[in-house]
Amino acid sequence: DLPHYQGSPVYHSWSKITGVLEKIGRPTLGFKSFTPDRLLRDADQLEICSGIQTVHLPGHTLGHSGFYLPEYKLLLSADLFASYGKFAHYPPAIFNSAPQLMEGSLKKALTLDVIGMLPNHGDIAAPAEHLGRLQNMAK
Repeated sequence: DLPHYQGSPVYHSWSKITGVLEKIGRPTLGFKSFTPDRLLRDADQLEICSGIQTVHLPGHTLGHSGFYLPEYKLLLSADLFASYGKFAHYPPAIFNSAPQLMEGSLKKALTLDVIGMLPNHGDIAAPAEHLGRLQNMAK
């Protein structure tokens, strides 16, 4: 997602709406482009919280990633999906810069040895409930 950090992402189709909103929002909110010291890649290990593994889950953006905590069997799934009530769904089309990759990312997330998921956008359900909603979404 380096182009996002540098303030120059490329959007296609419906996500062009997000690009327009970002062009307005960046100067309004004082966004300053930057280059990270380190870019995370799929399967990178972070030595925090008993070990966290980066899981590349593209779709929301090309570099979208979640974070897997193997000791706890939890996936911090970020914006892979939203989970409210009894349902889960992909983020709205205007927010996904690579929607053709989302189904593959969903399947990849479900191959991990997890007992629960914690999405960025979800209600206060237990992680196991969010996982169940994602599994139903994949059917």
